[in-house]
Amino acid sequence: MLAKERQNAMLEIVRRDGRATIADLAQTFDVTTETVRRDLSLLSQKEPIRRVHGGVVLLPPVRHEFDLEERKLCFPNEKRAIGALAASLLSDGDAIVIDEGSTTEAFAEAIFGKKDLVITTCSPEIAMVLHRKIKRGDFTGTIIMLGGTLNARNGCVIQGDCTPMLDRLYFNKAFSGATAVSEKGVFLWNNLEAEFTSRLFSHSETRIVLAESDKFGKNSFFLYSEFSSVDRLVTDASIPIPEAIVRAIKEAGTELSIARLPGAND
Repeated sequence: MLAKERQNAMLEIVRRDGRATIADLAQTFDVTTETVRRDLSLLSQKEPIRRVHGGVVLLPPVRHEFDLEERKLCFPNEKRAIGALAASLLSDGDAIVIDEGSTTEAFAEAIFGKKDLVITTCSPEIAMVLHRKIKRGDFTGTIIMLGGTLNARNGCVIQGDCTPMLDRLYFNKAFSGATAVSEKGVFLWNNLEAEFTSRLFSHSETRIVLAESDKFGKNSFFLYSEFSSVDRLVTDASIPIPEAIVRAIKEAGTELSIARLPGAND
């Protein structure tokens, strides 16, 4: 059996069963475990699978969105690394907007040492994070909270009076999250939130998406931005990004910034 045929057959097993062990695949295809590891490494670069200890698992599509508090518990180290890298992109005097989300909240937590920022957000939780940081002297600036109807599940305001208010504001930089990233672009689960985030982007000179590597290679419900409308995508190095997505990002001219976790090997 040729290597490509073997890899395709391995992929079918993972798709069928949702997971597979290296030992079982080596026995099934009568190859060494080192060969299986090489095959899985190649497959994970372009297919929605993830290497785990002793094997591989299939990455499911995003079929629903967890509550904000649940999302905060997922990949906290990756979120902090992404947030720190994103915060390094700020300059004194920036007028920015921060969309709701657990990763964008980690970005807000990472803002230090900047002067005279003007920060707009639709998230009461992010607004309170920023308020506490200003009181502690972490940075100086002004916080603008968009008003309207609160979505308690996601902790954001995207309806009511916030849209007319937003239409009068313009930003140097917009920071948003994502529920999934594929070669098509960046997704959110809720169509109202996606339309709102698209509006944020239309009012910003520079558009920056923050997304953990676990979200790459998946699809969600609503495509809110193609890569051509994203200036920079910030992610982490925990999971390799599929080659098809890297190629789509480069072809669109989007900058890809990868944050390394503390203690991670280069």
